[in-house]
Amino acid sequence: MQPKPTATAKLRNGLFDHFNSFNMEFIRFTDLMSVKVAVIIAGLLGGLLAGSSAGKLTWKNLLIYLFCGAACAAYLTPMLSNRVQAGEATSNGLAFIVGIMSMSLVRMIRNLGLAIARKPEAFLSALTKSALFPNDKQKDSSE
Repeated sequence: MQPKPTATAKLRNGLFDHFNSFNMEFIRFTDLMSVKVAVIIAGLLGGLLAGSSAGKLTWKNLLIYLFCGAACAAYLTPMLSNRVQAGEATSNGLAFIVGIMSMSLVRMIRNLGLAIARKPEAFLSALTKSALFPNDKQKDSSE
């Protein structure tokens, strides 16, 4: 005859079952989004480090740092890893670095967008003269 489980044991088992089902759903969700859990964790930790070094920080700002770190790492790390042909360990390191730089990246992209909105013709002119369009550069130098 088995002893009757105590209320604490029931609670512990229920919490474990709940956590386990949440964990499985989270893994299914990340698989569906084509994002690795390790990359998200590295981005979260990078965002946490960036947020903790930002000086006076509120809970709201900390959550923003965490979210931006995870989101930037989740979507920029695969692109960077592919570009530098990184293995999994290097990819996780890149995710951490992207997580640290996430708020700076967001500010940089925002400022670039504002600059383009102010003078779109200057941006397009600079873009066409850049290394992205090497044939146009050769035509300009031959004239």
